[in-house]
Amino acid sequence: MKRGIEKLFACWRYTPVTWLLAGLALVLFTFPQLGAQFEVKFHTTEPTAWWTWLSCHLLHWSTEHLFWDLVMFVALGLVCERRFRWRFAAVLLLSAYGIPWVISQTHPLINTYRGLSGLDTALFTLWAVSSIVRGIQVRDIWPVLGYASLLALLVGKLSYELLTGEVLFVQDSSFLALPAAHLVGAAIGLCLSLVPGHPKSDRSSAVPVCWPAAQQS
Repeated sequence: MKRGIEKLFACWRYTPVTWLLAGLALVLFTFPQLGAQFEVKFHTTEPTAWWTWLSCHLLHWSTEHLFWDLVMFVALGLVCERRFRWRFAAVLLLSAYGIPWVISQTHPLINTYRGLSGLDTALFTLWAVSSIVRGIQVRDIWPVLGYASLLALLVGKLSYELLTGEVLFVQDSSFLALPAAHLVGAAIGLCLSLVPGHPKSDRSSAVPVCWPAAQQS
């Protein structure tokens, strides 16, 4: 019991942003009347609050939309926030602003944007490419091949979405799929993953993990 509490505390201590954002997404979905204060509005004459460009990602259209976005965000956030630190924060901030801005410029008929999937794609790309770079640096071919395979799957997913205009995993007719959001997220994640990490802020194994099976190597 004590070890479990310690692991939960360590999980919160080293990945607070991930848990905070996930919790906010759940609260906003549970109380949809709050959504109007957090939703970004495109192509309107009324002034748009600056924070809605960030908070819109926490809103979702349906339970299925929330489930897939949140599962991926928590899983990737627990890894990226612990390992990459400042690059994790930079990817979230740049993607949070960049994705809705690109949508507003390229989709004149879209009036708003919701969902964490663009941020999920950015974090996935950050994780995969950074791991490939690290494998090359230490001359370990197997991680390079493994993460390169995952990256190839992402490229295939993005290609499918761009060609069909549909998104994988979420089959929901309550909202319009926007593959461009995933493409922007991937581009930002790629750019930040190629920036050298600061030794004091990017730590691959310097902090405890949140699950027993993934002990430090």
